[in-house]
Amino acid sequence: MSRKSGIRWDLSVVLALTTGMRRGEILNLIWSDIDFDFEKQTVQVRPKRDSEKTWEWQVKDADHRTLPLVDGLVTLLAKHQGNQPEGYPYVFVPPKRYERIQELRAQGKWSYADSRNKVVNNFTRHFKLILDKANTKGQFHDLRRTALTRFMNTSLTKHDIMAIAGHSQFETTERFYLAVKDGLVDRAREAMQTIDTARLLQICCRDQTVASNEKGQQS
Repeated sequence: MSRKSGIRWDLSVVLALTTGMRRGEILNLIWSDIDFDFEKQTVQVRPKRDSEKTWEWQVKDADHRTLPLVDGLVTLLAKHQGNQPEGYPYVFVPPKRYERIQELRAQGKWSYADSRNKVVNNFTRHFKLILDKANTKGQFHDLRRTALTRFMNTSLTKHDIMAIAGHSQFETTERFYLAVKDGLVDRAREAMQTIDTARLLQICCRDQTVASNEKGQQS
């Protein structure tokens, strides 16, 4: 498999911040989960079966949910797909890592637990670099907390947010609401500080423009 440009980790951050998806859901995302149709623009969080190109992975709590994508993110994801090897299945698994996982699978050394914990070994390092670039600190799960907290400040009901979050029991969503009342909003805001969708999309667009200009100068 030929290797092209690397993974756009900043897009995984924007995706988590705008949809509330979990880290494992994002890392096990494949291109067929994303609908680029102008009128739809959605991402599906759904289980993966064990096949020639994909490994088994199950969604936590709820089996399947469909989430909307913001316009700017859809455009950047489409560009990212165009920079990946033809027919490459995973959105955020680096090709080199994918090849290694395929080798482990062929040798019978890849387990279901690995699909939850070892898909990308250095993801935390990449995420930290993005936080440093945005001059802030935090954990990846803070993005999910921030997204759900923002949803609470809209017309969405608790049951709506339960569906978006992928909680199988309403009690889980209710505990989140109680945590927000106990100060989670302020803690999430402090953790993420300057990180917001507009800022991250601005960074992504700027980096994409720079990369395109550099590529044009080299050709």
